[in-house]
Amino acid sequence: MKIFGYSVEECITFFMLVVVGYFIAKLFSQKYNGFSVGAQTTCDGIKSRTRCRKFHPGRCEWVNNKCTNKNSSVCNDNNDCKSGICHKNPITKLGNCVNKCSDLNPRACRVHPDKCKVENNNCISKKEFGELCKENNECQSGVCHSKDFADPYKCMNCSDVNKLTCEVSPSLDGHGDVCKIDKTTDECTRK
Repeated sequence: MKIFGYSVEECITFFMLVVVGYFIAKLFSQKYNGFSVGAQTTCDGIKSRTRCRKFHPGRCEWVNNKCTNKNSSVCNDNNDCKSGICHKNPITKLGNCVNKCSDLNPRACRVHPDKCKVENNNCISKKEFGELCKENNECQSGVCHSKDFADPYKCMNCSDVNKLTCEVSPSLDGHGDVCKIDKTTDECTRK
């Protein structure tokens, strides 16, 4: 017996291959939240206004005689992002702006120790200048300090730290891990 010119055995083989392919695709899409074979590209480096508009309609625009990304999520470094977090793909080295630390998984979080930290297997933002703190690693600046040890501890810069604790070990309430005494100015500065 033949179906569409193929034997029953051939039809069953084709059907089984389709079923197996479907389950393999489903397995990958569940494990990796979908997958794509396309490469991420940026608009940088395109010199022509016409090519800029054709390259990725809706993504690139011609501004100040250069092609730029309309989508501000593409970045080269932290300064390109409002949040200050440009997370780069370790393989392609192309980056995407991340709105907040909690958008990163714990592994990606560890790539941005200046802004984020892992706590209870979640990525959270480090505290900003002037916020109350208990430990140096809570602050983006790396410095949790009290001017006279009576005031509450706050996130500060190395320049706010007195010379006595500037280069002392953090285990002794110092900031030697991120601060140093500048030999020319005799002031506490960032390492």
